[in-house]
Amino acid sequence: MTLLDKNSTQQFTQVESLCLGNFDGIHLAHKELFKRLNEKGAVLVIGAENGLLTPLHFRNNYTNKPIYGFFLRDIKSLQAEEFYSLLLKIFPNLNKIIVGYDFKMGKNREYSTDQMRQEFTALHIEVVEECALQGQSIHSQTILQALNSGDISQANALLGREYSIEGNVLSGQGIGKKLLYPTLNISNKHQFALPKEGVYATRTKIGTDIYLSATFLGVRQTTDGQFAIETHLIDKRVESATNVEIFFLKRIRDNRVFANTQVLKTQISKDIAQIKQISSKI
Repeated sequence: MTLLDKNSTQQFTQVESLCLGNFDGIHLAHKELFKRLNEKGAVLVIGAENGLLTPLHFRNNYTNKPIYGFFLRDIKSLQAEEFYSLLLKIFPNLNKIIVGYDFKMGKNREYSTDQMRQEFTALHIEVVEECALQGQSIHSQTILQALNSGDISQANALLGREYSIEGNVLSGQGIGKKLLYPTLNISNKHQFALPKEGVYATRTKIGTDIYLSATFLGVRQTTDGQFAIETHLIDKRVESATNVEIFFLKRIRDNRVFANTQVLKTQISKDIAQIKQISSKI
């Protein structure tokens, strides 16, 4: 994603249509907006920086259109007219803006879509109506709530894909390899929104290979009391990995305290058996 700022002098003359929005998650409703872009269309993200379904630079993964972005902190003081002028400066051949029905432009959410149509008559303002799935309105906040409650199936349905996080592999305790099951310990330096603590059926991508896996995220209450994201590759062994992506399929159980590592190992073996059953039905 190409980051811009309100003092930008660079121009993108090839862009004729532009989707505006936060676009956290790039879910099914966002994709409805993207369908309205022409061949010279692009996406403009107005985004926050922390605790996201899809951190800013990962949004390129979900559309083949160019993505540009402003940090919300950099432009939140601009009035609607000021932001509109900025868009025309950066995209001088712009003739169409596409937004969702609940989009607001400008400081303190100044302009509604109706006001945008009234004031910005030089452009065609296309408004995409509310999108729903089985009666459920599709919003990033709804997906975040599903993740917070551990309802991965609901989150994935609204996203139109398996929710995933990506991170670097860290050095772990070494306990898994010696006493339990070997795991890859993952950082969350990109600050992806994380599902509810617990154990999940997942797929783990390393390079171009994808493996069935069991993933734990939460405080390791039985061992060192530290928060961790750990993934065990089921029936596979990868000796080295620097970066992985974890795709969430289903929540298996809550995070619990076990009497000792042997009891924990027995439970993990049950988790793995359950995950294998789940994968056979997907």
